[in-house]
Amino acid sequence: MSHWGPHATAKAEPPSARCQHLRMLHRTHTCIATSSTDDGEPGHSILQHDMPDQEDPDCPEAKKRRLKHAGAAHMSCLAHEPVKKEEWEAWFCQFLGEPIPALEKLARARSVCACGRHIIDAYGDHVHACKQHTGSRKAAHETILDAIEAICRKAGITTERRNIPSVQKRRNKRGRGDLVLKNVNLGGHRHLVLDVAVNHEFGGDNLADVSRNGALRDAQPARILENTARTKVARYRAGYAEIRHAFLPCVISTSGRLHGEFLRLLYIIAHRRTTRWFQRHSNDEPSEDAFKFRRGQYFWHTRAAIGQAAARAVAQRVHVAEHTLRRHRVPSNVQDDLAYPATVH
Repeated sequence: MSHWGPHATAKAEPPSARCQHLRMLHRTHTCIATSSTDDGEPGHSILQHDMPDQEDPDCPEAKKRRLKHAGAAHMSCLAHEPVKKEEWEAWFCQFLGEPIPALEKLARARSVCACGRHIIDAYGDHVHACKQHTGSRKAAHETILDAIEAICRKAGITTERRNIPSVQKRRNKRGRGDLVLKNVNLGGHRHLVLDVAVNHEFGGDNLADVSRNGALRDAQPARILENTARTKVARYRAGYAEIRHAFLPCVISTSGRLHGEFLRLLYIIAHRRTTRWFQRHSNDEPSEDAFKFRRGQYFWHTRAAIGQAAARAVAQRVHVAEHTLRRHRVPSNVQDDLAYPATVH
């Protein structure tokens, strides 16, 4: 593949800046398996004492073990899973940085989003950023939660999506996480509450400077994931600690990147699934090589399952209910066409 002419040409000269950005986002990214960063600092992990194969605390940074993930890896081992045609089309166009057919016709018609602030763009940037499309977001959210529950069940972990305790947030508001992992003893508490968030790396809801719509929000995409995770932690962790629950944000990007804390949790789940497999086969003391080989298989499958769920969620998020859209009308007292600034590419 690397020597195929069209591939080599596209790699050397991406057809657009967006394609070039996406190529960077799709590269394999890593996180330190056992973080020793202090609480409150970027990269801190509540799972640092729960990671299998503990490392020497004085191990140099360059020699620390790292966990890897590639957002599109699910296509190599879960390609047999059934996918709806429209979902595949919507995800693959976003993966390549091409206009999404379902949105392209709305963009040509200059359909105005239900928020009344932007014209729908063909790449889905505004739809990902706008909070008016709650129906599509909820379906995407449930898809990711279904995948997390499925891999937890395979590891023998009980989950709960209803009757999740709520906690006090800022401004006297109450909120709750999305999923509880029961009796997992992680993060210093018996139960672990997860809260899922999906980030989009491209701007899509800027009014002050519309040139930022369609552009990368940050040259370092890991910062987008980290900032969202820290916001979730500030919002929920202290409240859940008061009722003896640990809290962990599961942050994913639309390009398929995973926040480090989520990746560490998936590794722990794969480790427990491996332990359970050997126990069920009456082998409580497998060889180190046998254990690591099977754990590697499970970790690969676990990441792929989340990657596929994220791809489906990304496709679902750009579904637009056309009856909610508005016709593009420029008010009589406005002379230019930026009353509803479209995203640009």
